[in-house]
Amino acid sequence: VHIETLVQDTVQLSSAMASDARVEILHDPVPSQYTLLGHPLELAQALLNLVSNAIQHVASMPRPRWVRIQVLAEGDDYLFQVVDSGLSAAIEHPERLFMPFYTTKDVGLGTGLGLPLSQGIAEAHGGHIILDRQARHTTFVMKIPSRPGQAE
Repeated sequence: VHIETLVQDTVQLSSAMASDARVEILHDPVPSQYTLLGHPLELAQALLNLVSNAIQHVASMPRPRWVRIQVLAEGDDYLFQVVDSGLSAAIEHPERLFMPFYTTKDVGLGTGLGLPLSQGIAEAHGGHIILDRQARHTTFVMKIPSRPGQAE
């Protein structure tokens, strides 16, 4: 999987939702040599879920509203960071975020399945997703090894 393509596709797929919510989508350049072994559609779904959640999270906040996708290499792993303009300290019940059917959204706006589904995809690829509680802005990090069997 070419990570640059994965990020560009995610930005393209989420651009209409972001535009409707008046949220700017930003992404840092991804080196072209960043690749990993995995199922491209599953990884795209997980990243798109994180970006969609971020857009929905900041949609009703004061401007500026933005979501940034960053990809960092850490040893044999890639860290996909989805950061939004919200404050991480404002996230209520962070310990419940990955529980099926738990949602922070209004009734009818969320099923509570996006994060658990994304976590399952990350785990199937030998990785995981966390909420970085130390970050100023709301930051979800999806860690995926570049090759299967390299998980910690």
